[in-house]
Amino acid sequence: MWYSGGHFTAEPAFGMTGEQRVTMLRTLNIALSRAFKPAWAPVAAAAMAFCMAGCLRSCDPIKDDGLGVDLFAPETVEMMSKREPVIHSGMVLSIEVTAGGLQVVPVGPKIVSMRGDIVMPLIPEPVMCAGLTLMQLMEKLTELYEVLYNKPSVSVIFVQDIQTSPWGQVGIYGEVGREGPINLPPTSLLSLTQAIQLAGGLSPLANRNKIRVTRVATPKELPLLIKTDRVSQTREFSWVDISTGLIPDPPLLKDDVVRVIQTFL
Repeated sequence: MWYSGGHFTAEPAFGMTGEQRVTMLRTLNIALSRAFKPAWAPVAAAAMAFCMAGCLRSCDPIKDDGLGVDLFAPETVEMMSKREPVIHSGMVLSIEVTAGGLQVVPVGPKIVSMRGDIVMPLIPEPVMCAGLTLMQLMEKLTELYEVLYNKPSVSVIFVQDIQTSPWGQVGIYGEVGREGPINLPPTSLLSLTQAIQLAGGLSPLANRNKIRVTRVATPKELPLLIKTDRVSQTREFSWVDISTGLIPDPPLLKDDVVRVIQTFL
């Protein structure tokens, strides 16, 4: 907080909502401008107490063990959002192989086994694919079929299941219409308010100023994390601030967990 142009201003820190910050600043501007009068001293003291209490309350639920890395910073979100989905057991893939203009392996679903492999025509051994991206599996199959065909062309795409998404999920819990996982779309673009709307919206008991998002990252997902195996951070957002445009609607990433806190009546 600093004094400029005859008014006190503050950075939007400590996770306070826009409404809380505006109320705090208006109270401080009035109270402190008149604090030289003895009659206004209690008001000034009360205003300062309100300011400190608001900061402490809003700061309590925010957890950060990121060793200086902010998982919610725009540049970090952009870096993490570029992660390609990898293949794992239970996924369904659509694979086609052509050579010389002819289809040598017809298009069809391939289910990744519990061992993490698929069975392909004319290939004697199961092809291990768990942990690979689609591009990596295409390159692997191309090498295998090059032994049999001249310049084979391989196409591999995800067959999206209704229950699970290859691009990952986010969890929505607490005071929403339907708790549980929400699938990320193929674009991986899903904002906080969109996810809550897909979960049936906020319940009547939802605290619209206390929506907490927990994000986890590992060095494999974020190379900036070189001194730890896992980082977990929690930030608190206000539905009111987002809907009124005071803050951007934060994008969610794979495996984020959203908790909508209950209002205490």
